[in-house]
Amino acid sequence: MINKDKIKSIVKEIEKSTTAEIVPSILDYSDNYPASYYRAGLFFASLGFIISWFFFRPWIFYFFLIGYLIGILLCFIPFIKRLFIFSPELEEETLQKGYEIFLEHKIHQTSHRSGVLVMLSLFEKRAIILADKKINDLVDDHTWVKIIDNLIQNIKTQNIQEAFEISLRSCGEILSKNLPGNDKDKNELDNNLIS
Repeated sequence: MINKDKIKSIVKEIEKSTTAEIVPSILDYSDNYPASYYRAGLFFASLGFIISWFFFRPWIFYFFLIGYLIGILLCFIPFIKRLFIFSPELEEETLQKGYEIFLEHKIHQTSHRSGVLVMLSLFEKRAIILADKKINDLVDDHTWVKIIDNLIQNIKTQNIQEAFEISLRSCGEILSKNLPGNDKDKNELDNNLIS
């Protein structure tokens, strides 16, 4: 279970040392992947067709139909659903969801152009960090990739909460070094976890 209040307080603490605005997000999934249901349905329908062709020829249509329905139903199990989704789709949908959150929550409209989205999508097992122009001018992409890689690695050995907190603090260190803050900076974006 994710402790949203703790993540909010970490973001608030980080933002005291930088002019940057951090928006945290942990999602169960970035997309529903409707094509995976059809692929699974066709896979199991084909299996039903092949089995009926050799053993129950008069029942081909029924085996095909039952196989299709079984495939669709099995896709409600996340592990099986992932088998019918291509890796580029996972990448694309996660990134698209990140851009959607970035725009929807107006992360690009801070006065210093210093908003940062730190997003983890659990179903896809992907994380992204999207930063606004000022931060992109100061911090190279390789730095964010390193934090993302560490986050994905840490999830395998720690719980999600701890891994995400470590990545937030890593972002905070980089941001406070490149965009140090002062007491006069106001909080422009909500610190609540987007889920």
